[in-house]
Amino acid sequence: INQEVASEVLRQFGLDVSLAENGAKAVEKARIQSFDLILMDIQMPVMGGYDATQAIREFDLNVPIIALTAAATVEDRKKAMAAGMNEHLSKPINKSELQACLSRFLNFKSQNKLAEVAVLGEVGSSLNSEPAFVHSAEVRKGRVLIVDDQPSNLKVLANGLKGDYLIQAADSGAKALMLAEKTPQPDLILLDIVMPQMDGFAVIKALKNNPKTQAIPVVFVTALDGSTDEQKGLELGAVDYIAKPFKLPVVKARVRSQILLKHKTDLLEQESHIDGLTGVANRRQFDQTLLLETQRLIRSHQPLGLIMVDIDYFKPFNDHYGHGMGDECLVKVAQALQSVFRRPSDLLARYGGEEFVAILPETDTQGVALIAEKMRQAVWDIGFSHGYSLACDRVTISLGVISQRVDTLADVESLLKRADQALYQAKEDGRNRAVVV
Repeated sequence: INQEVASEVLRQFGLDVSLAENGAKAVEKARIQSFDLILMDIQMPVMGGYDATQAIREFDLNVPIIALTAAATVEDRKKAMAAGMNEHLSKPINKSELQACLSRFLNFKSQNKLAEVAVLGEVGSSLNSEPAFVHSAEVRKGRVLIVDDQPSNLKVLANGLKGDYLIQAADSGAKALMLAEKTPQPDLILLDIVMPQMDGFAVIKALKNNPKTQAIPVVFVTALDGSTDEQKGLELGAVDYIAKPFKLPVVKARVRSQILLKHKTDLLEQESHIDGLTGVANRRQFDQTLLLETQRLIRSHQPLGLIMVDIDYFKPFNDHYGHGMGDECLVKVAQALQSVFRRPSDLLARYGGEEFVAILPETDTQGVALIAEKMRQAVWDIGFSHGYSLACDRVTISLGVISQRVDTLADVESLLKRADQALYQAKEDGRNRAVVV
């Protein structure tokens, strides 16, 4: 019985079903949606059940997680409980045993609406070897962080929005930055501009320069209503600008639109392998490709080439030219880098922020070094002006380059670390260069 049949069995219990084929995707879904219960396999590709459970427990301590696994010893049960699971079912599992277990956590008869079940694990495995994931059909409430140094303003906005959203409040820029990094992160930030010590413009700069918070949409809600202020706010990366005194229905309508857009973006990103800004592969696609290529190259005894790339002095570029120009710079650089690659097996991915990474299977050190120099030259040839770089008057990149044979999966971690060290050395040596190790 494959995942679809397992889903049908769970639907017979009055549950809605959603699927995820590994632990990593389970964690991503749990971040975005609210779940009633999770059925988790232990042996899964990319991320196993124990690691996935521990990751979920970092942001959700309450959702029941049940191990559904062939690991049936007392020691296995102890491991499941230690990882944060609530129950342990050993395979093979029949329908009545599964229903009895679910009934201890879900009241089927008194539910006003269906719970939703997501089956997690490798597609094609049987129900007797199948993990499952049960969650609420209701998409989780949006989380809104309100930032204003005036308690009266905080109170008005919080009272107006608390019926529809989970509300966090900060009375200073520093506290806002701290809350924005904490898990679970806000889906939207309503930010005042005029605040002591750290104003709203400084706050949004810090948010957009931090890879952990740069994707959180920001709406300015402020007494500064001049067109210049609005233009500056939007250039720094705000998605909207609401002038005080505001009308609460208008604020609620705009917040609703931004929350819906954020949830859709999160869901698309969860399923996508493409970076939404630059159009090259994203970190998820890189991780999956790296794993597959490593397994293949271990068998063929061929070398694996890696190139780590960082845009030189990108933070001062963003600070002085604005977030919009920063995004344009990232797109131009990605296009230039992508133009270098010709082989279908090669992969360029956005690694995070202003960092990119390239995988070059079956490529020796000389070949990888040649590609790295072509990448550096391609970015140089753009001629994208950068008046705040200490390396040059245009946008440039630094690169860390390595190629070697991999014999185990552990070798890849070492390879990435050495490529990153070579990148650091390229920066230390003056930037706009590649260092080969």
